[in-house]
Amino acid sequence: MMWSSMRDIWGLSRKTPREGMPQRMASGFTLLEIMVALGILAIVLTAVLRMHSQTLFVDRQAKFNTIAVLLAQEKLAQIEGGIPAVESGVFEKEFSGYSWQILVEDVASNLSEHSRWRLKKIDILIRNPDEDQFALRTYRYLLP
Repeated sequence: MMWSSMRDIWGLSRKTPREGMPQRMASGFTLLEIMVALGILAIVLTAVLRMHSQTLFVDRQAKFNTIAVLLAQEKLAQIEGGIPAVESGVFEKEFSGYSWQILVEDVASNLSEHSRWRLKKIDILIRNPDEDQFALRTYRYLLP
């Protein structure tokens, strides 16, 4: 008998948590608990969806910036290689929908007065179908 009362004092009795509760409390969740849980769930899901939307936007921008830099470098290499610069056009194959525009201008330079090389300002503009733009400006010495 004494052993049983010691277990009760130290909380070591084998009663289940619901044995001492009235029947009404042990039956399930209250409406208030469910409403609070749904409110927390709605707040969390809204934050996750907003983060997912921003991730998709950043991914699209990163893809465009990567492709646009490579396409601009391709056009710059063509200009440096001596291919006559056409003012504008569109890319073909996997980059269909991307367009480009090139503007080449002479720039005054002390070095170019005594040399065959001429300093040129080259502006290259790349656009995609979503109207994103990438602009590259560089200065190069080129043969006239």
